[in-house]
Amino acid sequence: MVLMISVKNACQSGWFTEKDTEELCNLANEISSCFCSTLDFKTEPSSSLTIISTIMSRFYPRLKMGQIICFLEAKPGFGAFVNDFQITKNTKLSKGEKARLFVAQLDNLETSLCLITPPQVSFLLNGTAVGKRNIELMDPGPQPPTPVSQMLKFGTNLLQAVGQFNGNYVIAVAFMSEISTPVEATLPDYEQPPVSSVDPDSEIIEGPSRISLNCPVSFRHIKTPVKGHSCKHLQVHALLCD
Repeated sequence: MVLMISVKNACQSGWFTEKDTEELCNLANEISSCFCSTLDFKTEPSSSLTIISTIMSRFYPRLKMGQIICFLEAKPGFGAFVNDFQITKNTKLSKGEKARLFVAQLDNLETSLCLITPPQVSFLLNGTAVGKRNIELMDPGPQPPTPVSQMLKFGTNLLQAVGQFNGNYVIAVAFMSEISTPVEATLPDYEQPPVSSVDPDSEIIEGPSRISLNCPVSFRHIKTPVKGHSCKHLQVHALLCD
């Protein structure tokens, strides 16, 4: 199959005569039909770019999507989808970019359930199952885009998605880079402001005081200090600790 795809790409590059090109392309399509349930499926992400961008910004804020080099759109039911793509030695990558496999369900984009891989589908690159994406090693929860750079090569590559799809899915191989997390500023200790007015009938006058931002239980620095509206204690409570 990979060999015939390479021949098909050679035909598109003008390596053969018009007659030979037609015969080889017909042969490649005939062989492809043995590996695909249908040849009528989308392989261009143009209509899904906005959806992919929304998913990335909402659920993967630390990943930046770069060039999409392979794309499939799968519909509910059993399917065997195959798409070939080229990686040339002239491909320019930004610093830190790696190829990753992105899978998302389009039926429910409001929660992270859209990131759960269909449980009865395996994904293969160049004939090798993608780790944690194939049926044997499936993670039941939402999965981040899987690094697949080590499974790719210069020249023709082959992506396969085979199994029972439980919804509408977009599948893409794209170059992505990690966004560095900014250094969090250290919160200064909270200083209680002085009492602006004094009750003449009170025998105790409260003055300025310093409140520690260390958790009284773990003694670790409190990441997010909180207090209830009706709480009378001066000490803050820990929501998250470093």
